Amino acid sequence: MRHYTSVPHEHVSRHTTYPDCRAKQHEDPRQHPDRRRRPREGGGALTVVVRHAGPGDEAVVARLVREMAEGEGEASPVDEHYVRHFLASPASGALLAWDDGEVVGLLSYCMTPGLFHAADSGLIELLIVTPARRGEGIGRRLVETALRLFREAGCAEASVSTGEGNDPAQRVYRAAGLTESSLLLEKHFST
Repeated sequence: MRHYTSVPHEHVSRHTTYPDCRAKQHEDPRQHPDRRRRPREGGGALTVVVRHAGPGDEAVVARLVREMAEGEGEASPVDEHYVRHFLASPASGALLAWDDGEVVGLLSYCMTPGLFHAADSGLIELLIVTPARRGEGIGRRLVETALRLFREAGCAEASVSTGEGNDPAQRVYRAAGLTESSLLLEKHFST
């Protein structure tokens, strides 16, 4: 069973703009002004940069999603073609966390219109941090970035679902201000 959580909604403008997932596609992660440093073994520092996924990132996005599914004993049919389709949608996108030229995290999201609030809602679909980098705040950075995108786009709320036993992800979401507010029921269709 998964729980649906959301950020308490505030008064928002009805005007909504979607962040362009392709707008920052060619930005070199090492040149990003919002770099966070972590200590490197033996001294020095590496930077973690969050940017939008775009053309050329399809293979790494598909690989991270498949690896996450395999780690949970499942399989994902995602491939580069579907990632391209996902990223081309004006209502969906993905954020990548880069460190020293290597992708260490992914957050995929979408924004959907909602009648109740008469505004869009942001949905965090997947949050993935590579196993070797968990516990360093990368997931928190991805979630904070997504929430900022949702606010800037005029979303009334943000939501995410996660497994009941996924305590590390729940800690990240709760630390970002998301609270358990509803129960999510789902049915999977064979494709």
